[in-house]
Formats: sequence, C-alpha cells, structure tokens
Amino acid sequence: MSVSNPRQADAHRYSPEVLVGAAGPGGTRRRTPKFERARVVVAGGAATCYVSGTAAIVGQEVVCRGDVAGQTRATVRNIERLVAPANLRRSGIRAAGLAPRFTYVRTYVKREADIPEVARIVETAFPGAPALVVEADICREDLLVEIEGAVDVVTD
Repeated sequence: MSVSNPRQADAHRYSPEVLVGAAGPGGTRRRTPKFERARVVVAGGAATCYVSGTAAIVGQEVVCRGDVAGQTRATVRNIERLVAPANLRRSGIRAAGLAPRFTYVRTYVKREADIPEVARIVETAFPGAPALVVEADICREDLLVEIEGAVDVVTD
C-alpha cells in the first residue's frame, strides 16, 4: 500500500517551478517524478514500511538551504511523520505501532566533508539501525541530504 506524507506534496503533483530537466513535448511541460513517499508491504502476517529517498522538502519547497544539519533534521522529521502510525492508518494500513528500530537506513550526502556531521545526526535519530552514509548526487541542486530506509510495522 502506498503511503503519502502530509508534510510533502506527492512528487507527481509538483508544479513546473520546482521541476528540473528539459522541457517535455511541445516545449511547455516538464515531467514530474514518479515515486511513492513510502510503501508498506504485507507478507506472511508481517508488515514492513519501505521509505523512499526523503529530503528536506516541505510541500514542494526545499527548506534549510545551505544548512546540512538543518536539512538532515528536517528530513528526519519528514520520515518520522511519514511512518507515524496515525499517518499509516490514514493511508489504510492497520498500524498499531512501529518496531523499536529501522531495519536499515541509507543516507546520501552531496558533499563528502558533510558525512561525519550527517552520520552523527542519523545515528541519533535511528539508534541501532544498520546505517550506510555515502557521497552521492541528490535530485535537486539545493538539496544536500537524502535518506531512505525500512521499518517493521506492528499491525493490529
């Protein structure tokens, strides 16, 4: 089941002002990204919420521009809101709670020099989760961090 985040616009609904890339056919329209904020997969009585790459975007706008720590914290808040049992229930998932920790967290950081600071924030936010932090390009020029991961969902 697909999960949306009330803090973030669905990517397929982004306005042309925030889209990057070449204009589409006819030169007037850029194509929106096609991904889900998260997806819950239920198998054998167990449910796991897979969080797509999440960044410091509120609505469709980047927040904390130029501030890697601020963007990391904003991204963590987006993930916390996304996987909150109340939000999962709003998406039709019978969530009673979450497992004590994420089963994995992968963090992409635009600038190698920012990795230690971002890693400290991520380790605090997701204690005990196997975590990987790597230098990588991010989907928007002014985004410095993107985080993805998975957490088990306790269903009722």
